[in-house]
Amino acid sequence: MSSDVKGEIYEGLLQKNAEDIKSGAGQYFTPRPLIKAMVECLRPEPEKTIADPCCGSGGFFLAAQAFLANPKNYTLDREQKEFLKNKTFYGNEIVAATYKTALMNLYLHNIGDIYGNVPITLGDALVADPGYRVDYVLTNERDTLRLTA
Repeated sequence: MSSDVKGEIYEGLLQKNAEDIKSGAGQYFTPRPLIKAMVECLRPEPEKTIADPCCGSGGFFLAAQAFLANPKNYTLDREQKEFLKNKTFYGNEIVAATYKTALMNLYLHNIGDIYGNVPITLGDALVADPGYRVDYVLTNERDTLRLTA
């Protein structure tokens, strides 16, 4: 089974789980159609960086990756594909179980490297300046409110 198929299955399970519980432990999972619409409005560009300080299961990253990799939007060369996989995304997740879910979700969608470049960190994004700057921030205001509450 290809990684695309595995990733889609995993994403479907995450979406079903989010619909079943809607909110738990102060978490809110942004509906995928809303994420897709936000990414399409933003129209991120290749070789630009994207952060989500409350990344949850990684939905904004997956939508941005799909937008950037879509040949209708951009034709990426080898270096741009490598950048997309390993240098585009930066995120935080404060809940340990959700962090692990996000790592698996990103790995199945070919973002980052589970044994090397991990695009997200476990912890509160407000504790300290991470030391990097990004071109875009994709997040849901409700997620950010959860982080600041």
